Amino acid sequence: IDAAGDTIRTFTTKIDTGFTRIYWNMSMNGVPFPSRKERKEDADLPSGNRVLPGTYKMVFVKNDSLKDSTNLTIHSDPRLNQTVAQLKKEQAARNEIYAFAKKGNEYAERLRDAQKSIKLIDALMENAADSTKTKITDQGKELNKSIGKFFDQFTGLEKQKGYFKQPPHFNQFLWGALSRANAADGLEDASVDYSKLKLERFADKLFKKIDTFFEEAWQPYREQVEGLQTPIFKE
Repeated sequence: IDAAGDTIRTFTTKIDTGFTRIYWNMSMNGVPFPSRKERKEDADLPSGNRVLPGTYKMVFVKNDSLKDSTNLTIHSDPRLNQTVAQLKKEQAARNEIYAFAKKGNEYAERLRDAQKSIKLIDALMENAADSTKTKITDQGKELNKSIGKFFDQFTGLEKQKGYFKQPPHFNQFLWGALSRANAADGLEDASVDYSKLKLERFADKLFKKIDTFFEEAWQPYREQVEGLQTPIFKE
């Protein structure tokens, strides 16, 4: 918890009997990268920006019944000779990159929701007329193929047999931009701006493709399914 009273980092640690060490890498909550799989609700967030020098309150909770806290003061690393202004600039650069990750997660969630809907619709087609069932399930298969290709552009190709070259993908550009921002340490670096520009261009093209997919492919499929009078019970 920072001096303003805001919780900036939460994480869990598996503990056992006896003396237990809990490590904090002095980072804030980060943003998970887009994924094919849905994130577990109780999963820890990844590490994000490094915190600024200052005093922080560490709160420890076990089983919602045992609770304790202590204060911790963080100082600037004297070896790096960085000003607070430089550290804030580094945070701002990373936050611009995290904004793309957040937006990417929103699009990935839309795609996962669409996959769930297709699975549910296929189940509802069980008692439909054969011609209707075949038509709707075939459309669902094609939509799922398109969704799979979008996830390839987010996370890269899934594991393939033998040697294969991974094409450029969204998460790759995210990692590249964050790595550049970390290496710059708040200093002026043209490579940081260039890596963010590459990320922005790739993200813009990908997001527009997904928007087009939902407008031109998903919406007609949805309207068609909503217009069906499919029996739920088998006659």
